[in-house]
Amino acid sequence: TFLSPVIFFLIVFLFSGSWVTAQHWHAQYEAPSRFLQAHFPLNEGEGTSARDHVSRKALTISGAAWAPGCEPGKPFALSKEQKTKLADEKGDSREDFSVLLRARVEGGAGYLLLKKGVLGFPNIQANGNINAYLASSGDGSLSIPLGKLNDSDFHCWVLTVKNQKATFYMDGRQVADRALKAPLAKNKNPFLLGHSEGWGAETIVGEASLFRVYNHCLDAEKVLQITEKLSSGQDDADYREIDLQLPLTAKKQFVSDDRSYEERPHSLFFDGENSYATLPDYPALREPSGLTVGAWIKPDHIMPKKLEEQGYIAEQGSGRDSGWRINTYYDGGLAAAIITDKGVYNASAAAVLREGAWQHVAFTWNGKILRLYVNGAAVGPATLTEGKLKSHPGRITLGKAADRLGQHYKGCIDEVKIFSAGLGDTMPENIGAEVSVQAKEDPS
Repeated sequence: TFLSPVIFFLIVFLFSGSWVTAQHWHAQYEAPSRFLQAHFPLNEGEGTSARDHVSRKALTISGAAWAPGCEPGKPFALSKEQKTKLADEKGDSREDFSVLLRARVEGGAGYLLLKKGVLGFPNIQANGNINAYLASSGDGSLSIPLGKLNDSDFHCWVLTVKNQKATFYMDGRQVADRALKAPLAKNKNPFLLGHSEGWGAETIVGEASLFRVYNHCLDAEKVLQITEKLSSGQDDADYREIDLQLPLTAKKQFVSDDRSYEERPHSLFFDGENSYATLPDYPALREPSGLTVGAWIKPDHIMPKKLEEQGYIAEQGSGRDSGWRINTYYDGGLAAAIITDKGVYNASAAAVLREGAWQHVAFTWNGKILRLYVNGAAVGPATLTEGKLKSHPGRITLGKAADRLGQHYKGCIDEVKIFSAGLGDTMPENIGAEVSVQAKEDPS
């Protein structure tokens, strides 16, 4: 059958997975997905069960206690001391895009946002004047005035770039634009927030509630709409449009009866001795061709000295015989295992967890590659696997080994998600250095 060029292009686009590689991994994790089988926000705050927001089934709590939950949308400090930065691996290939920063300044001078060699804004002067910095091969370095800042309120700053035109907005209102002689410069330098690593003044004191990079150019109407929603505490972003974001997850909200309510931030605390939670049965997860399992955790023990001290965050399996797991590991590490009909495959990364702090952990397996993520970034070497998953008939368990008493995790777990596909399932570019083909019997 003859396919028109348009139809052929659409088929290639839909099945090539190219949209996956164009966005930040955690943005894909947060995006709506037909592969999402379970999502437990764990915001009930009372009782011995918690509801899955996908299937409406409930997990059963055994001994775990309700505790304050993660608040990944909470504002973060902007200052030279914080040294907040966000890696930008796609920065050397980005074309049309938009950058949003919602922040407030209590005092000082310097850049709120800077990507060296590309852009910086707003750059606040000691006298309150504001300008922006852009770098273009045709224009060199440009300084663009953006007005004046006279208060310490939250403001929403947006830069949009399309077809060699840069437009700046403050609180939904356009404050400047510039036609460039050549495309904006590109590089992989990180985004610096609240500091500039030596580029001019660095005395900013303030906080930001949201930093976001969109993978397309927002129009003026959309900029105003987003600004107004963020100002009222709402955020209905389509995460498929987002390359990078900090905090990783926006403010928890749901809408009912035409009103917006903030969810109660709760989590489950596991005592490391007797407590656990058991998920309901999921037929779609018995023999999946891929898996992604993620959660926010606040561990109280990240330095296990022996195998039995490694805390299982989640498992559906039986030791080395079947299933999968994700667990804490030696030296502040994280590990995951997939058991197939060809062997036991493990991925691990040391010194990636922080004790007593909220962080997002996950593993992905697309049927071929097992990879770990912490706070949206891949950590440790990936593992090349063979064979099909050996399914385990038992239920998924949080906080301990699924088939026995032991491997108890100590700390809080929140926002559990399980997908029947490996998100971000692209082959690492440097496969020889990043992927191991050895099957091992356990993470130790």
